[in-house]
Amino acid sequence: MKREAPELDTLVEAARRFAAVQDSFAPEAALAAVMGPRVAQEPIVAARVLSALRQDCTVETGKTERWLMRPAARRKILAGEVAVADADTPVAKALAGRGNLAPDALDRMIGGDASPEELEAVAVALDRAGPSAPGFDRLDRLRSLLNTRRAESRTDARLAGGFFGREAELARLADWIAAPQAGPPMRTVHVSGLPGIGKSFLLERVIQMARLNIGPILVSLDFDRAGLNVLEAHGFFEEISRQVGDAVPEASAQLRAMRLKSAERRAAETGTSARYSVPRDLLEAIAGAVRGSGRRVLVVLDTLEVLRSRGETQVMTLFDRMDSLAEYGVAPLAIISAGRGDALDPVPARVEDRIRLEGIEDSAARLLLAARGVPERLWPRILPLARGNPLLLTLAAKAFEDADYDAGEIPAGAGEETIGGYLYRAILSRVPERLRRIANEGLILRAIDAEALTGVVAPALGITLTAEEARAALAELATHHWLVESDGAGNVRHRQDVRRAFLPLLYDGTTETRAAAEAINLRAAEWYGARDPVAALYHRLQATRFGHPMPEVPADLAREITGPILDELPAPAQDAVLQAQGRRSGFARAGAPEAVPQDLGLTDLPAPAPARETAHAQADGDMAGDAPEDAPRKAMRVRPDERAVRDLELMLEKGDLREAGHVFHAGFGGKLEPDSPGAMVALCYLWLAGRWAAAVDLFRGQPRSALDRALEESPHLRGRVVLEIQAETGFGRLLAMLADDRVFDLALRSHDASQRTGMVGGALDFAFLVIRHSDAALPRRLDLARGLLASASGATEGIADTGHALAAARALREDFGLFHEPLAGGGPDDRRPAVQAEILQALNPYGAPLHALVSGAPEGRIAAFLEGLHPRLPEAAALFLPDLRGGEGLPDRLRGGPPDVVAALTAMGLCADWSSAHVIGRSLADLRLIARSAERWRRTVAGMWSYGARRPEGWTEQASEDRMSAARLDRLGQAQAIPVNGQRLSRGDDVNGIRFNRHAVRDLHDR
Repeated sequence: MKREAPELDTLVEAARRFAAVQDSFAPEAALAAVMGPRVAQEPIVAARVLSALRQDCTVETGKTERWLMRPAARRKILAGEVAVADADTPVAKALAGRGNLAPDALDRMIGGDASPEELEAVAVALDRAGPSAPGFDRLDRLRSLLNTRRAESRTDARLAGGFFGREAELARLADWIAAPQAGPPMRTVHVSGLPGIGKSFLLERVIQMARLNIGPILVSLDFDRAGLNVLEAHGFFEEISRQVGDAVPEASAQLRAMRLKSAERRAAETGTSARYSVPRDLLEAIAGAVRGSGRRVLVVLDTLEVLRSRGETQVMTLFDRMDSLAEYGVAPLAIISAGRGDALDPVPARVEDRIRLEGIEDSAARLLLAARGVPERLWPRILPLARGNPLLLTLAAKAFEDADYDAGEIPAGAGEETIGGYLYRAILSRVPERLRRIANEGLILRAIDAEALTGVVAPALGITLTAEEARAALAELATHHWLVESDGAGNVRHRQDVRRAFLPLLYDGTTETRAAAEAINLRAAEWYGARDPVAALYHRLQATRFGHPMPEVPADLAREITGPILDELPAPAQDAVLQAQGRRSGFARAGAPEAVPQDLGLTDLPAPAPARETAHAQADGDMAGDAPEDAPRKAMRVRPDERAVRDLELMLEKGDLREAGHVFHAGFGGKLEPDSPGAMVALCYLWLAGRWAAAVDLFRGQPRSALDRALEESPHLRGRVVLEIQAETGFGRLLAMLADDRVFDLALRSHDASQRTGMVGGALDFAFLVIRHSDAALPRRLDLARGLLASASGATEGIADTGHALAAARALREDFGLFHEPLAGGGPDDRRPAVQAEILQALNPYGAPLHALVSGAPEGRIAAFLEGLHPRLPEAAALFLPDLRGGEGLPDRLRGGPPDVVAALTAMGLCADWSSAHVIGRSLADLRLIARSAERWRRTVAGMWSYGARRPEGWTEQASEDRMSAARLDRLGQAQAIPVNGQRLSRGDDVNGIRFNRHAVRDLHDR
């Protein structure tokens, strides 16, 4: 037995080495390779070898069982000594660099026209062989080429049957692609039309033509695909970089590395600052790949109606992203797009040309009629009437089956809907009366079987049917293929194109038809109640057309009402379902029937500001100057639309501040009372949008009960916002509130639930640390705040937390190309508190509300100030931050206007400085409030606790000092020969030093 264990280990290792150079293998083959004839003689040993090997393999079941070694186990084994000379598997060839897996053979394959199957085979072999294979460094390029070839093959397969017609449309698209844009604003040629009319097919053909004629870098974005989110800049540009890497294999490895960096940055970001993070290095890498290829870029945007359904401003954000591509050098670039209906109505200036596919061409219509066996003698009567509409072709063909049918009753110049109605009624009139009512009103049900026919339709229509008669009626109805189809489960249902066109006629028809529709829906709602809750809800929602109350819409049932089912509902019911699904309603959509309030200003919300300042917070973004004389007369007390209130909350929960602003402006016109419906949600928007003056005013009007409800009912949004406002406007009061165990527990839950909503490392986080609960009782994510305070107070036990904070600050600066030389290279000693304070200023959380304020519709003077400062950022860096490197590249690195300048100033560590400087002598209530909080935070992180008498644990009771301002003031005084007394700044006498900094920033802009 003692001899068996070492021998067993040897056999197991040999089996593993065998498996490592195989693709999939039969387990018997592994035994035969390592044990030979002993397998039959020593079955117990053989079983133990297989048992040990099985742990490192996955099992593929089929006609015979095959094993495949797991990647991690294979890599571990192949990192050692493995004999491959005698093996003839793809993995062994890859490890030996033989045959088609030799490096020079792989290079020929990359430069040739290998098929997807050939590329996949070598890519799989190299992946399994790992870094030990001589050709492993070609793997990224091979994968990229494989993805491209697969996409090309899919396009060719879809078009294999030929593409006929649409020559004029193809020519317009080809001309646009042939003249790509060099810079923003980016525009598109947009293809629209009914479902199934051929939009995507047309795009496929133009892509194929472009590939054959000009070979562009293709980026295809289909918004019907889950995971494609324009709001998340990192993820959105990562997807584009994948496709660019596929099209430019030689750049794929670098783009992959940049994607990894972007993903790491995204994973590390929390709080509101994550909203404006942009993967600048990745964008520059994409631009470099495009430039290096010498090719143009073709971006194809498909299913844009899905994107628009998420919000009116999402298509605006999409084109902003396209502008960013061009601004970073991803050019020349051409965009084509497709979507149903009015997908691009919110951005008309972005549409260079519209191609509306209103019907199939005459040649295609003839092929369709021939395929359906319609006699050719009828075609001259059918084609002019149908006008290329596939549904009208079907109906007209059916109508003209009756030789006596006369289309002359259709009014001259009638539209397609009118023509369809005439044809539909003409065909239906030939159906026996009893069956006609079932075929017409009865198909209000989405699907019908004999049981539903006798239990719902017949009683509602006053028809008596036996079960046998019901089955016979359905059998006869099923023969009318122009109208219905079988769902394969014994049910008959409208054809979708017929239902989409003519269901509205049942609801908007005669009094008799409407009465029948109401009766069927009410009966169906009751009958399906226990049988099919989703169907029951659908019919209760349809009944609201007739004045019946809106039912409660549970979220689990709402999720089942999508696509065509949702489209059939009346608009208010659609909104109820969408909002129950957590989606944006139809409120304030372009072309929506409701009137959008014209008085968008919140002119009755005075901000807390000095008497000489005007602090009106107006929803159009202009927060300076006096309100119009007639504002009090216009500011009528109105109740915001309930849909607007819920939409606003949904958009804030999703982090879509831009769409939230659109909803707010449209739905909250007039005077907003603190106790009005939606006031708390409006308060959240105003706070998160940087509209602090109005938010604080609303907050002060809230009763304590409203604040408690916010923490209990909406800890992730309303609760978090009220805690932050309390922390900024009454820090001591917040500490007193948190002393109550019930309030503390609610606040703890709110903090843990709102990491993407709140400011990380701000006054609220400091408050939790001041109350000195044990770490176990504090919110989970306070590492950054601990690090900030540990550095500021000099507490030795917080060294690890300080290191975490410093690393986060350096990573943020690196996004802008900013860095410090290491100490050995002549850089500053980041162990010094003043140096640490300067670095940590990059984490000032008040950069987020400043960015939001400027991103909305900033007061003109703020925008002008930032635009003027943009080219002079290197001077600001040299003046205030002489140890900072990379500042000279900032003007070229910033592509997003004033918001980008705000982000850069925050990364530099000048968030408090610029905002404090700009409010001096100006009536800017929102900016003043944010600047005050930013400055208080700056002083605290620099060593001067500025949040009241109570201090965090570890902070000494001695007079604290603003180390950063003291060091900066000394440095500025020496540089500009300004007499400075050299005294250290201490608590209470920092004003002169801070004001000096503010004036320096203003002087820099005003020179």
